[in-house]
Amino acid sequence: MGKLYVTGRAKQEVNADMVNIKLTFEVVDRNATKALFKATDQCEHFLTKLDKAGFDLSKIHLLDDDIEQNSYSEKITYEATRRIEFLMPFHIKEYNSFVDMIRREQYNISLDTEYIVSNIEEIRELLLQEAVLNSQNKAEKIAQAMKKKIVGCEEVNLDGDYSHYHVKDTDYLPPPVNGCKICGMSSSNKMQSPKVTEEKEVNVTWLIE
Repeated sequence: MGKLYVTGRAKQEVNADMVNIKLTFEVVDRNATKALFKATDQCEHFLTKLDKAGFDLSKIHLLDDDIEQNSYSEKITYEATRRIEFLMPFHIKEYNSFVDMIRREQYNISLDTEYIVSNIEEIRELLLQEAVLNSQNKAEKIAQAMKKKIVGCEEVNLDGDYSHYHVKDTDYLPPPVNGCKICGMSSSNKMQSPKVTEEKEVNVTWLIE
């Protein structure tokens, strides 16, 4: 009895339906207290805008406040930051509302986004099955060319998975009930959500005779 070592692969491209947003409000000043005050004041102004637009602020998480001394030049300055984070369904209008608000208010802010597929585990299970079938089809063709046949499977080795959010109904910031009223980016609102590519690879040992 012989063995065949065959790699199987499967890939699927899907549109992200969730987005995790991290915002960092940054202010530099020669006075540490003033720098922190300005950073938190910008954040407060931003949150007030969201509140008036109908967003539920209780779904937004404070990550940290920080002050660092910069002494790269002759004059010592302080950089104060406040970081907040929230997870929300990806709706292009609501997402553009945040970008539009930052643009209009001219906040000194860093924006970090991670696009997420909420049912990623279901997709991975399907891709795993497809990857094993892909390996089996390859093995059968090889065995046929050798005038042999597949009689069993000895071992299946899986590739590693990257960690993703496990999305629950209570985790995310829902859009306002009456829709978002603060966005002025009508052309950008016609875009689709980013695509996420998920791949699965398996290494299978097939028995032949």
